[in-house]
Amino acid sequence: MRRLKNAALPVLLLVSIAMAPGSLCGQSPPTRVKPQVVVGLDKYRLARGPTKIGSLENASGLTYCSETKSLFMVLNRPCYVIELALDGTLMRSIRLKDFNDTEGIVHAGGFTFYIAEERRGNICRINIGRRTRRIEYSDRKVLKLHLEPAANNKGLEGLAYDRERQRLFSVKEKRPLKLYQIAAPKASAKKSGIIKFENPWDLDKSDLHLKDVSAVHYHAPSGHLLILSDESRCLVETTLDGKEISRLKLDRGSAGLTEKVPQGEGITMDDEGNIYICSEPNLLYMFKKR
Repeated sequence: MRRLKNAALPVLLLVSIAMAPGSLCGQSPPTRVKPQVVVGLDKYRLARGPTKIGSLENASGLTYCSETKSLFMVLNRPCYVIELALDGTLMRSIRLKDFNDTEGIVHAGGFTFYIAEERRGNICRINIGRRTRRIEYSDRKVLKLHLEPAANNKGLEGLAYDRERQRLFSVKEKRPLKLYQIAAPKASAKKSGIIKFENPWDLDKSDLHLKDVSAVHYHAPSGHLLILSDESRCLVETTLDGKEISRLKLDRGSAGLTEKVPQGEGITMDDEGNIYICSEPNLLYMFKKR
C-alpha cells in the first residue's frame, strides 16, 4: 500500500498543477499593464524662490547638466552662460563672444550644449568644459534652421533635447507660434549646415490656447514636452501629438506662489524630477512634486 500511495503522488501533482489557475496547462494569468508615466504638473508646488541671482539681467534660458549636477542659464544681453548651483548660487560666468540674442540653451550630454540665437534663427553647438570661461563665435558649429523671419523679435526661443533619439525641439515665440522637431547632427558634422526638420507643429491651431511660448523641455521617462508660456503664465505638459496632460499655473495663489511669475523664460528638470523656472530679470524658482 505504501508503494501504491507513493506512486500515485506524481499523478496527483500533475493533475493539481494542470488545474491550478495561471498554470502552463491552464489559462494564462492576466498581464499587468504598466501605468502611463506622466510628469503631473498639477501635483507640483513651489519649494524655493523666487531666488534673486546677483545683479544679473535678461535671464533667457535654462538647462540642467546631470554631469555637474548644476544649472546653466543663458543671458541674451550681454550674451553669457551662467553656471548656478541648484539653490541659485552663482558658480561662474562664461562670455559668449560675438554671439547674438541668445535665448535658449540645452545640455546634450558630456560637454555638449546647444544655444538658440533668436534673431539669426541659428542653433549653435558648443562645448563647455569644467574650466571654460569664454567661447568665441568661431568655436561653435552653426546649424541654420531657415525659419520664418524673426519679425519684431519673435523668433527662436527655447530648446529641448531627446538623448535617446538624438533630436532637438525648438519653439518659435509667436506670429506664428510653432514647435520644431529637428534631427540633431552628428558630432563629425561640418561647422555649418542646414538642419532638416519635420513639419512644424502649429501651436496657434492647437487646443492649448497659449498666447506665446518662451521655453520647452523634453521629459524622457514619459516622452512628453513641458511648454512654458510667459503671457499665459503657465507650464503645460503635452504629448508629442499635442494632447494636454497636465498644467501648472504660474499666477499668484497657484502652486504656493505668493506673487505671479513675472516673465518666465526658461524651464528644466533635475534628476530628482524637480522643476526649475527662470524669469527675467534674474529670478529662479524651484517646484517640487507633492
